[in-house]
Amino acid sequence: MDYLALWFSFRGRVNRARFWLVLMSNMVLAFVGVFIIVSALGLKDPDLMLVAMAAWFVVLNVSTLAVAAKRLHDFDYRAWWLLGMLAVIGVIMVLTDQFPIIFRNQFYQVPSTIADNVIVWVVIAVLGAIPGTRGPNRFGPDPLAPRHASAV
Repeated sequence: MDYLALWFSFRGRVNRARFWLVLMSNMVLAFVGVFIIVSALGLKDPDLMLVAMAAWFVVLNVSTLAVAAKRLHDFDYRAWWLLGMLAVIGVIMVLTDQFPIIFRNQFYQVPSTIADNVIVWVVIAVLGAIPGTRGPNRFGPDPLAPRHASAV
C-alpha cells in the first residue's frame, strides 16, 4: 500500500476502512503534533508556534479532503461535491453562530457550536458508513475487489 498516495492523492477510490484509518490517524497526529509544537515552541516563540500549528493543520486538512474526495469517488461522485458540502456546512455554521448576536444572549452559543459539530460529524459518518458502488466505476477499480496475482 502506498501510504503517501492514501493520505494525499485526490485520485482513485478508497474503501470505508481506509477512510476511517486516515481520519483516526489524522486525529491522533493532530494531538501529537500540537503537543510537540507547544512543547518545543510554546512560551519561547508564540508567533512561530502559531505558524507551525497552522501549517500542521493545513497538512492534516489536505489529507482529510483527499481521503474524502476518494470516498466520494467510491460513490461515483466527483470530488467537487466536497465544495458544495463545505459551503452548506459553512453557511449553517455562520447562521447558527449569529444566534448570540440576534438574541443578545451568550446562552445560544453552546447549542450553535454543538450544531456545527453535529453537522460535520454527520457528513463524516455518512461518508464512512455507506458502502461505495460495486465494481469498477469512472474513478477506478472497486477497492474491495480481490487483487489477482499476476502469473509469473
